[in-house]
Amino acid sequence: MSFKADLSILNPSPNLSVQVMDKSPLAALYQNKYNLAQYVYPRDLASNPARQHVIRFTTLVPAARGPNAITEQDFTSVGDFLKNTYNATESTVKTVYESVKNGTPFFTALSQASINVDKQGAAQLGQFIQKFGSTAIDRRAAETIALYIPDNVNVQYGMNYADVSLTDTLGKPYFYAQAGASLFDNITDLKDLSISQLLSKAANDPYTRALISEKLSGKFGFGDLRGLSLNAVGQAFNPQLQVLFTSVGFRSFQFDFTLTPYSQAEADTIYKIVKTFKYRAAPEIVPNSIFAQGLFQKVPDQFMIEFINDGLPNNKIHKIGTCVLTNINVDYAPMGWATFGDGNPVQTKLTLQFQEIEIIDKTKIGDPTTTNGGY
Repeated sequence: MSFKADLSILNPSPNLSVQVMDKSPLAALYQNKYNLAQYVYPRDLASNPARQHVIRFTTLVPAARGPNAITEQDFTSVGDFLKNTYNATESTVKTVYESVKNGTPFFTALSQASINVDKQGAAQLGQFIQKFGSTAIDRRAAETIALYIPDNVNVQYGMNYADVSLTDTLGKPYFYAQAGASLFDNITDLKDLSISQLLSKAANDPYTRALISEKLSGKFGFGDLRGLSLNAVGQAFNPQLQVLFTSVGFRSFQFDFTLTPYSQAEADTIYKIVKTFKYRAAPEIVPNSIFAQGLFQKVPDQFMIEFINDGLPNNKIHKIGTCVLTNINVDYAPMGWATFGDGNPVQTKLTLQFQEIEIIDKTKIGDPTTTNGGY
């Protein structure tokens, strides 16, 4: 179903979504000192007092080579440093060898020798390694998208823990130590037992059963004979589980928006908003002169996400670090298929899933008794 009406006539100011609202509490949303493309929905986000809470997405794209770029001089300095280090090391080894051969103790000879390492070269090597091993890319802002706060704004702080079995970790030495202690205790009680009683006691001792079943399993290829043999006398290994902290999980965020255009201009803005998210979340395959599907691809762009209240950052809820957009779901017919005359849908449901690329620790969250804001 299509609507032929031109909705631009319904909005007395069809370009409101890109105008600078100098007297609005959210005027900062529309300031464009960095000459960025800016998209705002809904149209009254800057003028309606009920819409002072805003979520703003800023796209971060690769910038030109910045001060952290590796230069040809870096490679030359590293090469000279490595060559000098090799020559100095070779000379030192020869000196130590001759000293030891002439009767000087090894450590004395080593302490007397000196490696002539260029300290400046060593510093340059450290800087080179830091640049070469860094995954960071110099980035600049490209667009800003300001939207209303969705109904659900939640965040999960996931900590990763692992179950560790002391029995498995300590292994056979621990088992033999436990078995030895048990057998020692049993020997003290064997004085007045007959041979048949001794055999019966040994057959029912879990350590004896575990040792015999392990030998039989290794020799004849039986399965879990040890577990079965212990179960027959009502015993089982105690795994002695411990909880071990391993790492912090990356936080993820989901935002759901229902976008209903009020005018032709707003329909076009929604189209650009959706396309911007899709475009920035996609990689770029790099072709070469022979293959259209090149071997490499440029990684997708990143996002900065901010919660804003009355034109200022909202320090009463969590901050969000730099994110990547991992999933986009666009429903062009949430209430059934219908479009305007130009093909724009009358309503679009947009679901965005982001994942933070920063580890959030105590220093980022901040002490609750002394700091405002935090992640």
